[in-house]
Amino acid sequence: FAAAPMPVLAPGIALDYPSYLTAPAGLVHTASPAGPAHRPARRSRRNRRLRFWLPVLGAVILAAVTGAWTLTGGHVLVMTTPSMGTTAPAGSLVLTRPMGATPLRRGMLVAFHVPVTGQLYMHRVASVAPNGRFRTRGDLNSAEDGWELTRRAVVGVPVVTVPDLGWLVLGLPWALVVLVGGLIMTRLMPCVFRPAMRSVVIGFTVAVPLEIVRPFVRVVVAGTQHFPAVASSHTGSEFIARLINSGAFPLRAVLRGSQITIQPGHAGVLTARLAAHAPSTLSAHPVLPIWAWPILGAIVLAPLVAAKLASRQVEVGARPTFIKV
Repeated sequence: FAAAPMPVLAPGIALDYPSYLTAPAGLVHTASPAGPAHRPARRSRRNRRLRFWLPVLGAVILAAVTGAWTLTGGHVLVMTTPSMGTTAPAGSLVLTRPMGATPLRRGMLVAFHVPVTGQLYMHRVASVAPNGRFRTRGDLNSAEDGWELTRRAVVGVPVVTVPDLGWLVLGLPWALVVLVGGLIMTRLMPCVFRPAMRSVVIGFTVAVPLEIVRPFVRVVVAGTQHFPAVASSHTGSEFIARLINSGAFPLRAVLRGSQITIQPGHAGVLTARLAAHAPSTLSAHPVLPIWAWPILGAIVLAPLVAAKLASRQVEVGARPTFIKV
């Protein structure tokens, strides 16, 4: 059989061949000119640069603002205990400034270092002695703190309090560790597995900090009282617990059929009747209005959607073409 004649191409006409085929004789491989085929590639590279540089720029700006605030005498602290109630709930980010020559007075909020441990606290001034020493107490605490402070222990007074933002600050280091480790593992994998690995990394970047910090539902047992049952009574003993909601969501605490709803930063008393020789477990569940559940669902699904979008943005390179010479 005679070989089929090679098609003669007019100048400027190109034939597209897949990259796995060999160019026929008489054709020379060349790159297709810049045009619509190259736009997805350029757009993908631009998106990758934005995804890299925007977080870096945000981190640099945050570090610069924090450093400037600290150098001018300010402090940044995160409330990790619910002792200040609704004034500064657990998870609040607090910015303080030096108090200068402002005299101490009862009821003033001050940030200070605890004498023995050196921990940074923010409580309210409960009393001031004639010699200048003072004692502090949290708004939800039933008694004054066990230390007596001098003015030198005071770090400053709060000027800005942002509820719940402190949870983000506490979870950010864990998120960065997971993200950097995941990106390194992704780069070491074959290209075919990288889109799936990106989905896993983005999901774990959100899930690991939430599991460690647990900002949404938290309950603190501030005190308990137990009244044993009378020998002739068969109703069981009475148990009273003082609970504080230290999470970001309203919660419902349940114990042996008794329940109480507590708002964030508030305290409540739960009274339950305990049966003899029967185990009892205190459980807490979030209480949200109906309209809030779709919003929460969208927040939970956001990492999955972001991972899918990231995996779909695959760079489209230049299509190989062959032209007649």
